[in-house]
Amino acid sequence: MGIGFDDTVAWEYFLAYVAHSLVVEITGLVPWSLKNYSAHELDQLLTTNHLFEYNQNTNLYLSHGATPGDPLRIYQFLYSNSFIGLNRRETIGRLLDWCRANMSHFVGSFVLATALDHWQYNGYPPVERVISGTTHPQDGFNHWTAGCWGTTSFLYVVLRTVNIPVKEVSADGHTTPHFMSEGLYLSHGDDPYDRVHKTTPPIPIDELFIDQTKFTAWFDPSLPSLTQQDNVARRGTELALEYLTDYILKLRCNDILQGVTNEANSSVYKDSSLRLYKFYTVSELQTTNLWGRLDARITARGGCSNIFPSPITAAITAPASGSTVSGPVTVNMAVSGQTTTSNTFKLELQGNQIFNQTVAGLNASYTWNTLDWANGSKTLTLTVTDSVGNTASASITVTVSNSITAAITAPASGSTVSGPVTVNMAVSGQTVNSNVFNLKVDGNQVFNHAVAGLTDSYTWNTTTVSNGAHTLTLTVTDAVSKTATTSISTNVAN
Repeated sequence: MGIGFDDTVAWEYFLAYVAHSLVVEITGLVPWSLKNYSAHELDQLLTTNHLFEYNQNTNLYLSHGATPGDPLRIYQFLYSNSFIGLNRRETIGRLLDWCRANMSHFVGSFVLATALDHWQYNGYPPVERVISGTTHPQDGFNHWTAGCWGTTSFLYVVLRTVNIPVKEVSADGHTTPHFMSEGLYLSHGDDPYDRVHKTTPPIPIDELFIDQTKFTAWFDPSLPSLTQQDNVARRGTELALEYLTDYILKLRCNDILQGVTNEANSSVYKDSSLRLYKFYTVSELQTTNLWGRLDARITARGGCSNIFPSPITAAITAPASGSTVSGPVTVNMAVSGQTTTSNTFKLELQGNQIFNQTVAGLNASYTWNTLDWANGSKTLTLTVTDSVGNTASASITVTVSNSITAAITAPASGSTVSGPVTVNMAVSGQTVNSNVFNLKVDGNQVFNHAVAGLTDSYTWNTTTVSNGAHTLTLTVTDAVSKTATTSISTNVAN
């Protein structure tokens, strides 16, 4: 793909790298020597066959997965960062450690537009731009690499400047580096920055290596293609199990959050990046007490919320926490942080869900009718879940204060009554449409009735009481226990 070099330019690059190798050897810039290499290893370092690939159709020389740069500047990158160790393995490890801490896989499919977005270059990423980092128009600054092919080629070019031979080897369409002088491999070119084995504190970088025996067992050409494919990046899975990395702990925390108890259906077992299901049965993992060890590690680190604080933040922006509310209240909700554009807002009141809606945005609102709730302190809890499963919660406490008024609208207070008398009763104010009317005459209950409304009436037979002054007392209680009381005086004259 992209830019190729003609004979003249390709030859200049080749001479620059060979000359640099000879300077490193003659001046003793590294503690190892070309004299101790096999013919195969020298071929990897000192011939044109591995720096470029000749394309007969275009009559140009193309780079493999990373475009070589100035060998002196690349060497200075290793030297200035103290990556050149006392031996080759230490040097390889330090460079891999830098890759683990800095590199990120390119985003999208590898086409011309992708290359231009990531490296502002019409071709495989220039090694020096990977080292310095570049800015993607949407995804920002990073040390972007062209996946397993790009990283393997990057390692080949960079380590060549300190005379360490690296060979690109294929594994079912993927590629990985063979550190020839050490007899070591990675299980995938993407291994250094694979999230599966990233953890705190970091795993010793030497743990990424696999030897010839394991490489053959996983990727021998005689193996079925699907078997080789399954084994790509398998070392990360092994390390996740051995070290209980952040990635597998997070899977366990997700299972706990979702209430998953069936280990065969757990994300720990079925995750497509960890791929335990490819290599182990559930019984085999249970024998190692995997889930018990995960739970113990989570507890030792202070629980899931301590290990994995959510990258998003939820907020109830109105009403204010601690405020007093009444009547219909608009509850405004928001999410911020590293979230997606699709979010589910769930609002609970005193543990009861009152709102659940997915919106294409960062905000939602709900009209809460406080009349439906008893007066007093109330807790609103918001949980936001984005489209990739990140969750965040927030809570506020408010005081509900709604008042109602009871009234005896007939007979009039102070009036004289006789015989059967209709007592009309009403409630008004911040009430619900369900009320209990309780009427007493001189403290003795004569009427207690629930209605789906705001008014009620009672026929009072005044002949059951003596002539003279009598007090009617009305107490109204609505469906959420708000109460109001009123009294009138009447004069019975039968």
